[in-house]
Amino acid sequence: MRLKILVFLLLFPILAKGDSLPEIKIPDYGTPAQRIQEYAIFFTRQDNGIKIINGCFRQKEKINRIRSILKLQGVPEELVCLAMVESNLYLDVWNVDGSGARGLWQFTKPTAKRFDLKVNGNVDERCDLEKSTIAAAEYIKELYAHFNNWDSAIAAFNIGEKRLNQIMGNNGNRKNYWELKKGPQNHSRLLPKQNYEFVPQVLAVIKIANKQGLFIGTGTNMDTKMPSPKIDLSEYYFVGIHDSWEIIAGEVEMSVEEVKSQIKAQYKTANLYPGMKIKKGKKTHSTAMLAGHYTVKKEDDWDKVAQKTNMSIAQLKNYVSFKYRLSELQPEMKIKIEAQASLP
Repeated sequence: MRLKILVFLLLFPILAKGDSLPEIKIPDYGTPAQRIQEYAIFFTRQDNGIKIINGCFRQKEKINRIRSILKLQGVPEELVCLAMVESNLYLDVWNVDGSGARGLWQFTKPTAKRFDLKVNGNVDERCDLEKSTIAAAEYIKELYAHFNNWDSAIAAFNIGEKRLNQIMGNNGNRKNYWELKKGPQNHSRLLPKQNYEFVPQVLAVIKIANKQGLFIGTGTNMDTKMPSPKIDLSEYYFVGIHDSWEIIAGEVEMSVEEVKSQIKAQYKTANLYPGMKIKKGKKTHSTAMLAGHYTVKKEDDWDKVAQKTNMSIAQLKNYVSFKYRLSELQPEMKIKIEAQASLP
């Protein structure tokens, strides 16, 4: 324990009691700015994103409690937005990826115990707002001390510093997070897609929070300008976090192949990422009927929507919970129609 404290002090001599970490600056040019802006548009202009961000921003009491703790610990209070992306500010939520991460800050058991949180059969302090936030602040301090920049520190909070160090080392010891490339989950040289998207998501939420005045009066000098898009947004569909090729094809009235061609031409990639914008086209008849989506009506119930989308009720409830983070059907929800399903 003494060795751990000594190493930390050697790594981070600038942070004495009462001192604070440097402010978080939002990139305003190049690829980082583009990725952040795409997520800012997603969170403020697409239904899925709006529901996520509004669900978080409504929890004002919880946000203020977290901000106060972070500020007292010398950590930028804007990093409450990191918890928004990690857990939507739910105190008792498990990660769906099987890692065992839980709580507001999505700590795994080893990380929780490393920062003195109790995790046993009787208590799990990962679900305690105050204790878990203090632990998160300590972890953030260590990560910033190690990487000396916010982009990498935020990435490491999500993926772990050991894994990020390995990926950076396998990429010629690159220290710039934005220079790293994305790839499969188990690839030793590439960032997993989920983590690659995590940093721009957090920075986009911080940008939105500042623009909406969430941190007014906190002394932050962060740039809060979010330039208005120079495009007619009604002509585009913005990819959601859980959208599939088929759902998007139905939304933009194109074939899957046409959507893929547009993505490849515009983004130089064959992969889908949330926030991508796709120009809507006229419906094509060059392929068989597309597996699109069903829009929930006010009078619909679980049984009716399950029949319309060729799902079981259990599958439908799981889909709604995963995509919309809700437990009840809402009018205008867009539900994927399973392959070969047809509407009467």
